Amino acid sequence: RNFKVQDAKFNDRGLLNSQTLITNFQGSWATKSRVIFSNLLYEVTSEQIARKQVAYIEVYPGQGDYEWIDADSNGVQALDEFQYSVNPSRSNFYVRILIPSSQLFPTTALNFSGNLKVDLKKAIKRSENPMLEFLRNTSAVSNFRVTQKKAAADELSTYLVNLGNVFGDTSLLDAQYTLRQDLYFFRNDPIGDLKFSYGDNKSKLFLVSGDETRSLQYWGGDQRLNFGKSKSLENEIQIGTKSSKAANFESRSYDISYVEVKPRLNFQLSRKLRLTAGYDYKHKVNLGDSLGKATVNFHKISLDAKWNLKDRNNIFAKLELIKVGQTGEAGFSALYELRESLQPGFNGIWQVFSTIYLSKSLELGLTYDGRASESKKTLHTGRVQLKAFF
Repeated sequence: RNFKVQDAKFNDRGLLNSQTLITNFQGSWATKSRVIFSNLLYEVTSEQIARKQVAYIEVYPGQGDYEWIDADSNGVQALDEFQYSVNPSRSNFYVRILIPSSQLFPTTALNFSGNLKVDLKKAIKRSENPMLEFLRNTSAVSNFRVTQKKAAADELSTYLVNLGNVFGDTSLLDAQYTLRQDLYFFRNDPIGDLKFSYGDNKSKLFLVSGDETRSLQYWGGDQRLNFGKSKSLENEIQIGTKSSKAANFESRSYDISYVEVKPRLNFQLSRKLRLTAGYDYKHKVNLGDSLGKATVNFHKISLDAKWNLKDRNNIFAKLELIKVGQTGEAGFSALYELRESLQPGFNGIWQVFSTIYLSKSLELGLTYDGRASESKKTLHTGRVQLKAFF
């Protein structure tokens, strides 16, 4: 659809009439037996966007996603000193917002997304043949999405997504690319299941302080094996790379490769009590830094328990003991990402959370977080939350 936008209020502010294009194409396809199902969406929109300014706003402890670390100890908050907390147990005090500037840029916004599902269980009947039964319990899911905002132009390429080089177009302003592929064997089977995954995520932001690009690419596997109704073994392995590049902040750039293994033992001691014991090993190497090569090794032991009390009340407790070993040096952001906000040496993180239903319409949440390391003072944080349902 092609239409004109005209409004007296806009004219009073000096904004001229503009041509706006909004169009989309949707399609889906499936085999008769529904073994294969897919859908596609392609959208094109002409619009005007503003270059954005990053800002960080302080919130209550634990409600933010970012923390401020005074890297140069001058007491002044700089944009490159705010770091996304990769450790969920960390008490966070800031949220990141994007404030649009007054300067508008005519753009063409593209959105191309889709998915493909294959489920052989819909085509193969139960069989005594192990190979047929294995194929019957095999399924796959693929999802992708590409969004681009390009500088407006009359060329045909402005309205097309280049899947071969998503970020190579020189007219790009903002862009995001996500691809995830999962291969399942015996999915949700009572005995156990196995999953292999591949993910590729990239993004580019159009900022006043300079464009910022990030990427994450990984290969992974997840395994679950149940021993009766009360015990299970889970394991997760992932190999990948993570990178960040900010045009005007060299300290925010890094290029990290990593390997991580996470085995877990779950014990369902009763209908009310569940225990989990785990061990994590991570090996991370940063190569994208002018300071040289930095390597970090993690060894983490974790214990958590959930106790369901009467009338839906519950208590959750978690303890993590972490040994962080580091060799070499890197920039501020690279070290934060490598160590996941932890300090070299031994670290301890613990949390107790309780949900108490005072009545059918009142829910009380109590949280206590603790954190300790060899070189820092022990940090204690408490939070109280009351929810009312009308």
